Amino acid sequence: MDHMEAGTDTAPVITMPLWEEQFRNQLRAFERLANRIPSDVAAVLQDPCVPWRIRTSGFAVVDSLDELTGPARGIVELPQGVLPGEPRRLFNLSNLRDTWALYGLLLWQASPDQLRAWINRDRLIRVWNPFIAPTAIRQVWENRFPELGPSLN
Repeated sequence: MDHMEAGTDTAPVITMPLWEEQFRNQLRAFERLANRIPSDVAAVLQDPCVPWRIRTSGFAVVDSLDELTGPARGIVELPQGVLPGEPRRLFNLSNLRDTWALYGLLLWQASPDQLRAWINRDRLIRVWNPFIAPTAIRQVWENRFPELGPSLN
């Protein structure tokens, strides 16, 4: 009782610094988000060898390739803002390089609804290759959908 007043036996109140409270709130938000991420995607996002941009932004995968009902041919014009930061909006699906460019961007950056709207199942199977998307994303798609076949890693 050297430093405490006589007759008081309550512990001092310790307040949490604001930054620590913000950190804990952010951590809880990440935990809630992690519960909605499929386990195969979550495993990739936790791998320290996966590029930082993929780990922090994540990526979408559909449950079935049959959901991919986008156009198979013709000129695709993505609406403004579908892929933030992507200046290019016109892609000719008759051109293999354009198809790779479009599908690669979508596999990396699109939402599930955008994948369904802009990727065509049969066309994706035909053009699938080892360079269509970053390795981590490509491997999740290949593991989930054997019909894409393993690429040449």
